[in-house]
Amino acid sequence: MTIASIELQKGLYTHLSSGPYEVYELVPPNTDMPYITIGNITKANSYTKTNRRYTFSCTIHSWSRGTSSIEQKTIDEFIHETLMVGFTVTGYEVDIVRLVMGESLREVGSDNSVFHGVQEFEITLAE
Repeated sequence: MTIASIELQKGLYTHLSSGPYEVYELVPPNTDMPYITIGNITKANSYTKTNRRYTFSCTIHSWSRGTSSIEQKTIDEFIHETLMVGFTVTGYEVDIVRLVMGESLREVGSDNSVFHGVQEFEITLAE
């Protein structure tokens, strides 16, 4: 038996790790930026009589340090483009990937040099 949310997290990690950025769920101490973190994954079941589908809200974060947000926005574009071309989730078919929202933030109290991107994707898996 596979658990959809675990397989989705593994698939996201594997797919995003194929690029130039480190990917973490929990960032090790003293890790240099830039990097990507996989945040909250929330599930809603979408069952019908003939199909079992799972819709997830997945938050992916990008982190960079510098004098502008250009690197962080470049990472966000990498995340978006990488997920939109499709990826594999063991035991499931990736049916829908949709960007719900994205924003760029400057982290206050970090000497204003840390930029934080937040993107929320809706991802639907079918068994």
